[in-house]
Amino acid sequence: MLPYQKMDLYQRKTNCMFDKSGRNLTAIVAGFVQKKRNVDEWKGILHHIESIRKHKIDVACSCGMGRRKTEAGLHLLELMKQLVKA
Repeated sequence: MLPYQKMDLYQRKTNCMFDKSGRNLTAIVAGFVQKKRNVDEWKGILHHIESIRKHKIDVACSCGMGRRKTEAGLHLLELMKQLVKA
């Protein structure tokens, strides 16, 4: 049996995984960090998403890092670090 088949109907409808105590195990990763915005704008976006989800989320770049030069990727990683520490 596949893991998805083991989920009850509530889990399938919400697309969430829960442990036996009912704790939500689903990680949300929001890819909204891009060079066209600044840290203050990202803070607003992060706050908005977390207020809707009612818990902390993970943050990622909006586009794959593989197409970027190393310096650009490191710069975006540094900006994401500033965002999550803010």
